[in-house]
Amino acid sequence: MSENEVQVTNNLFTRKMTDDCGHIVIVEKPGYIHEIRIPDVLGFCTVKEGGEIEYYRNADG
Repeated sequence: MSENEVQVTNNLFTRKMTDDCGHIVIVEKPGYIHEIRIPDVLGFCTVKEGGEIEYYRNADG
């Protein structure tokens, strides 16, 4: 994930604020999680090729 892609992702969610709404963000690789700064993120997940989902809790929230 390029720095530009991280910035676009962060800006996308910053512009759309919804009261009492948390987000779960899908990331390609868990290593990207520490770069994403989005308000109200409950957690992150990855989806493997076989459809298996792995969830990661947001350490900041």
